[in-house]
Amino acid sequence: MTRPKTSRYPVSSFGPELLEILIAGARKKVEIPFPDQRTMKYFQMRIHMLRGAMQREQHSQYSLVTRARTSRSWDPTDKDKDCILTVQPQDSQFTDILKRAGITPTENTRDILEETQPPLAPKDPTIEPNPTPANASPIARPRRRMNQLGRNSD
Repeated sequence: MTRPKTSRYPVSSFGPELLEILIAGARKKVEIPFPDQRTMKYFQMRIHMLRGAMQREQHSQYSLVTRARTSRSWDPTDKDKDCILTVQPQDSQFTDILKRAGITPTENTRDILEETQPPLAPKDPTIEPNPTPANASPIARPRRRMNQLGRNSD
């Protein structure tokens, strides 16, 4: 059985600016100018690498950054002129078309980016303790320790 590949680059190895660009691009269109195509392509690759690392590590903001997509544009006469990387929400190109068609989101299809209030916490956790699971033993047995030869040390 093959083991899944572990990331060579964990989320912590990326600059916080990359995460900010993905979050901003999930909310609105962001255009970033670059001096040449090579730098622009490398930057786009790093953004995708960050998103992949976030998925592997089950990052709390992964569902948000999957909403952003990237695209590159440049001057067709000079490949290293007017290089722009665009980060924008998925399907944002259809927003105006759908509004003209009379389609608007309902409460059931609300946007995950909308501000929601956090769930209410108990006023005093000592008064309202978590219930004990049904299969939990009232007395926990200590685990036996094994020595280096794999025998019980008791």
